[in-house]
Amino acid sequence: PEFTSGRPMDHGARRFAPVARDGRRFTFVVPALPGGARLRSRRAVPAALCPWREDRRRLGVMVRRIVLRCGENVVEVALDAPSLSDGWWAAEHDGATLWRWTDGDAALPPIDGTTIVELSIGDTLAYPLAEQQLATPVPGAARAGLAA
Repeated sequence: PEFTSGRPMDHGARRFAPVARDGRRFTFVVPALPGGARLRSRRAVPAALCPWREDRRRLGVMVRRIVLRCGENVVEVALDAPSLSDGWWAAEHDGATLWRWTDGDAALPPIDGTTIVELSIGDTLAYPLAEQQLATPVPGAARAGLAA
């Protein structure tokens, strides 16, 4: 996916880069963040990229799964959870598959202790060149990040 920098997860001025990537699954290790973190990415409007499309939403990345691992506790955040509201579009589905688009700056749930955050990303868009030039590349990998 095309995140805005090498550190797509942040909390205020603190930025977190993924510690691992397996295809479209990104893994982050973050400290306790009672206010949650933010998932930041590039964004684009599908109708601006392809005028024949009706979708005028500003879309970031498609998230297919969020898993929080804190010690022995493993929580899979339901993608249709009402807590995913700030920076999230409504959940969408295709049969049994559920996903949710961000708007490029989405709030993640609060994190109580040092936690492994796993994000599985689906589709991304062809982001405008001007935004690509502003991004900081991550050598050898797509740009991904989490902000605290």
